[in-house]
Amino acid sequence: SSSKLTSIKDLSQIICDETDFKGSILYDNTKPSGQSQRIMDSSKMNKLGWSPKISLHKGIKKTINWFIDNRSSIREK
Repeated sequence: SSSKLTSIKDLSQIICDETDFKGSILYDNTKPSGQSQRIMDSSKMNKLGWSPKISLHKGIKKTINWFIDNRSSIREK
């Protein structure tokens, strides 16, 4: 659900899993850590009858697949 807490580390792992990335992620601990987690408040949308139809994991997978399928039409700068 959209109100589930997701850490940056967990989000990074989902992306690695879906892209078959086998390397390692390095975090630069000399930089300010900033916000390590964010939880979305979707209560107003829920009151209007909205609810997520797919999970974050599935949404990331669909986005990655779309990008792969459309990479030739994406304009590079």
